[in-house]
Amino acid sequence: MELDRLITLIHEYSLSEHQGEILASARPAIFMQLGEAEPGRIGQSRIGGEPDLPASIPWIKDDSLNLYFRFLMQINLAELPDFPENSFPRQGMIYLFVDDYEDGAEQLVVYTGTEPLQPTPLPSDREFCNDWCVNLVPHRLAFHLSPDIPCWYSEEYDALCEKISDDQAIDDLARALSNHAIGKLLGYVAGIGHDPREHKTQPQDWVNLLWVDSSTAVNLCIGDAGYLQILIHRKDLQDLDFSRVFVGHESS
Repeated sequence: MELDRLITLIHEYSLSEHQGEILASARPAIFMQLGEAEPGRIGQSRIGGEPDLPASIPWIKDDSLNLYFRFLMQINLAELPDFPENSFPRQGMIYLFVDDYEDGAEQLVVYTGTEPLQPTPLPSDREFCNDWCVNLVPHRLAFHLSPDIPCWYSEEYDALCEKISDDQAIDDLARALSNHAIGKLLGYVAGIGHDPREHKTQPQDWVNLLWVDSSTAVNLCIGDAGYLQILIHRKDLQDLDFSRVFVGHESS
């Protein structure tokens, strides 16, 4: 994890006297940037459009309601940067579908097989669980590794703010590190007014798996311009067990 850019930003935001505390708090994250859509590129990391699914994975649905989830994004694991803290498999796909409810582990599908992928449109006469990401503008996703620091609300953020009595500067620094990303994998969790792990047993063992921000470029609005955050237990991530993830929406 390169820290040169973080050190430069620390000085730009007049936090030089707290450089030691900030560097000690930094942890690696994979930030997701928007790129130009490339139609026809099967298996490429993308937000919006149609999922490229293997034949063994159906479009995700709520069987009790007979309603389908909306497709949000797919991430090709081979495109992620390789670094020691990256616990993801080195090949395969992450698919994220969404509905209006939280805590739905079925919304996230991780596939590491070798079947060919095919664009999978859903017939137009099928009904969906939600209407909040209907007209997404497809974009390619690109990834870069960067330090991440606590922001907004979490136990780690509170601890950093106790050492640095300028929470606005910390938030500004965190935003600058993200470099206008639409989201991130790994890095810190954050809540709006609360720690999203507060009701978990051993909350410190729950980490950020995937975070997706609202974006006007994509025509994606989550709640009141908030974000979607998927948490996973640290041991489950080490074991590549994605069956117990927690999907939460954070919005003001």
